[in-house]
Amino acid sequence: MDDVGPQVPGERLRQLLPGRHHREAEAEAKAVAEVLEAGRKLDPKYLVWWLERKLPHRWGRDRSDLVEIKKKLKDLEVQIGEVKEDASGAEQSTQD
Repeated sequence: MDDVGPQVPGERLRQLLPGRHHREAEAEAKAVAEVLEAGRKLDPKYLVWWLERKLPHRWGRDRSDLVEIKKKLKDLEVQIGEVKEDASGAEQSTQD
């Protein structure tokens, strides 16, 4: 009979895991290198994209406009809720 490895459930997976982190790190490094190369050779927008995500505090787009829009949206939702409550209250008072 051939030796097919350990018979303990999950043992093969446990044998593969230690190298997984190394392989993921290699894949990440390769992806970053390709993005940087594309930025140099094809279009600088790839470099901008990488910088915005890697160092958002230094290169990220100003999101103050987004924060302001979200606040205004929340205010509008509150106002709409108040209008709906007023409308439902008015309907109830006419039915009494």
